[in-house]
Amino acid sequence: MSEQEDYRLLADAAVLHLEGKPQEALEVLQRAAESAEEFTDLYAAMGLIHFELKHYEAALECYSKLLDFEPQQKSALFNEAVCLERLGRWGESRETYESVLATDPDRAEAHLGLGSCLLHLGRYANALATFESCLALSPGNKAALLGRAVALQFGGQLEEAEDAYGDVLAANPDCEEALSNLIAIGVQRKDVPTVRENAERLLRIRPRSSTALAGLAAVAFANAEFEEAALFLRDLLEIAPDDVEARFNLGVAYQKLGRLAEAVEAYAQAGQQDPNSAQIQFNLGLACQQKGEFERAEAAYERALNLSQELDAARWNLALVLEYLERPDEAQPLYLELLERDPAWVEASFRLGYLRIQRGDYRGAVDAFGACLKLRPAWVQARLNLAFAYFKLEELEAARREFETVLESDPESIEALRGIAEISVVKTDYTLALDACRRLIALQRAPEYLYNAGLLFQREGLLEEACRFYEQALAEKPEFPEACLNLGHALSALGRDKEALQYWRSALELRPELAAGYFSGTAA
Repeated sequence: MSEQEDYRLLADAAVLHLEGKPQEALEVLQRAAESAEEFTDLYAAMGLIHFELKHYEAALECYSKLLDFEPQQKSALFNEAVCLERLGRWGESRETYESVLATDPDRAEAHLGLGSCLLHLGRYANALATFESCLALSPGNKAALLGRAVALQFGGQLEEAEDAYGDVLAANPDCEEALSNLIAIGVQRKDVPTVRENAERLLRIRPRSSTALAGLAAVAFANAEFEEAALFLRDLLEIAPDDVEARFNLGVAYQKLGRLAEAVEAYAQAGQQDPNSAQIQFNLGLACQQKGEFERAEAAYERALNLSQELDAARWNLALVLEYLERPDEAQPLYLELLERDPAWVEASFRLGYLRIQRGDYRGAVDAFGACLKLRPAWVQARLNLAFAYFKLEELEAARREFETVLESDPESIEALRGIAEISVVKTDYTLALDACRRLIALQRAPEYLYNAGLLFQREGLLEEACRFYEQALAEKPEFPEACLNLGHALSALGRDKEALQYWRSALELRPELAAGYFSGTAA
């Protein structure tokens, strides 16, 4: 085919292209290329049309073929770099842009392309310098201004990035990417006013912007406006129903509002969308636990731990749930595992001690509560439980010391005073027991305390005092058979048998089984 015929075909292709028939134009050019392989204008034309059709691989092939024939063809080399960039082949594209700049250092669009590649390769400082070079050649270049701002942002220079995005918006007030990135910077810096300002501005430009709605939801969370956060997140999910983070955050908003059924539903849906998220399963478990759905909470916590053994909060809550479900034997190993992972987890030591007391393992309870108190000496409840465990082990001096330590910090501790009283009775130190009873009665006129004081006075032979305390106990609790019975004994010992008989009769009416003791003596 002659050169004139080649140009005729090239002209025909140009006409077809102008008529909006790029595919027909390509067919003409391809037929021409088959018979005129070294006609480089054909490859340039085919490369351009393929590029416009987003056939980047085919366009790249055309430009590479052209460069085989004309290695110094600057436009072809630049276009090859652009095709590589569009294909995401950032390293190859960077090298090609550098080759372009080696022979044409003042080509601004090559600096721009190189900067984009460097951004994608994570070389932010180099990208920043490249965009600056582009701006020196082409002041006010909008793409370069945006690239410079992005390089500053991802390079960690957030304040400088904010100023740079200001330059972008001065040149292009409707630049959505700049506003979106400013929202991200505001969230990262916890700058609530900036997030709100840019999100509202973006929403005016694009009323259904998911970035703007997410930003406004973040603002609402920061201000503890959870109803408003839920509103923005619901709008966001209408636009982007597959946004797992938005659905998870909706669950958080509902949970904060106490709308637990809706929180559970949101977390469950998020878990279906992302079944590999331990955090979603943990939050689902927490919402179910708060809602009282303990079996469902158990299943969610177990899934969370299967996904991440590092999630100790799930291990802790699972143990609490198992306790609630009355499965302490399954809860105890979890507390032990928590303590292996973190010996300073005093709450786990406390729960372990409590479970050991329930099982009658008082020595193990002493170890657990002792570990609590080494790390938190002022923990009153742990010390009371330690004293109780010592008491059950009949290590009375150790128990007394712990109760007295509690009383040093809290002289009105009813539990400690009761403990001192019980220990004193066991050791027959009735004077000390009476002192503890008097202090208990001063704090709380409970009928049981008044009755115990009566018993102690009776043992000491102080019968009038004993009668007075039994009568006070009965005034607080008229149906108290033990108080009636012992008041009868005290009155009988004082020679007041008629009154004694009245109280004995009341005791037997309230509790007939007390009559068994009456007939338990030896027959005459």
